[in-house]
Amino acid sequence: MPPEIDDVEEKLVRYLSDGGWELYDGVETDQDSKLTIGDIVLSVTLNSRLNTRRQVWQVWKGKQAVEKALARIPGNASLEDEAIPWEELRTLFQAMCAIEDIAGAKATKILHKKRPSLIPIYDSILEGYCKKRVPRWSTLSWADGLVEYMKAFRVDLMVNQKELHVLCDMMAARGWPITPVRAMEVLIWIEDEPNGEYH
Repeated sequence: MPPEIDDVEEKLVRYLSDGGWELYDGVETDQDSKLTIGDIVLSVTLNSRLNTRRQVWQVWKGKQAVEKALARIPGNASLEDEAIPWEELRTLFQAMCAIEDIAGAKATKILHKKRPSLIPIYDSILEGYCKKRVPRWSTLSWADGLVEYMKAFRVDLMVNQKELHVLCDMMAARGWPITPVRAMEVLIWIEDEPNGEYH
């Protein structure tokens, strides 16, 4: 697992059993092209900081372009697929990040639930991961940067594919089904966060 992470089962169980699954991962969300108020507000459980009526309203007003872009990406698309819709993802991120107050973290915390096998969450903790693997990170637009992040993330995802699927099967057996994309992102987050806790 990149970076080398020990006790992956224990760490994932700790997060999922402490409200992580019930408040976000386990909340039923349609993998369609519609962006609902529920889809937007759900991101708050991951500290997206969409914490004012105005911010939520901005996303709601800008959702038409986001929905149009989502419609071009199948709901079951996976980062493990042989062919990845990179240009469609770039268009989706452009539409999302064109909305006032929306950048990488807020965008991916909303969009992950719409395409949970495809889009990993990005935030300030994952930024260190990005900078190590995408040297041009600081010079890229949000849309380009998030696509490059996903490409780097996919390399590590595929290297650890078998291990991640075993881990996800274990979590599902406990009643916490999650995707390999989400499992790897949570584990990287825990490893890079100084307190070793996902919050």
